[in-house]
Amino acid sequence: GLPSFSLSEMEMKWFTITGHDEDGDLLSFSLTGNVPDFVWLEEIDGTRVNLGAAPNLGQSGSYTFNLVINDGNGGITTVPLTLVVIGSNDIW
Repeated sequence: GLPSFSLSEMEMKWFTITGHDEDGDLLSFSLTGNVPDFVWLEEIDGTRVNLGAAPNLGQSGSYTFNLVINDGNGGITTVPLTLVVIGSNDIW
């Protein structure tokens, strides 16, 4: 299946993703598709990236978007990701 990550509304979480290039090229990472506004990337080095997410109340649901991995020499891989935001049952 698709790589899947989950967290709760009002939670901030990092998910570390690691890539590998057979030629040893450094990799860059980007997001495409229907990326929610509460998701971002922070590159660690040429093989790892942190996917950050911090959904607010009312943003529960399942989100699918793409992680694009590029080796800078024509090697590009697109990986569909699914992020599940679990709704809060808090009563205000």
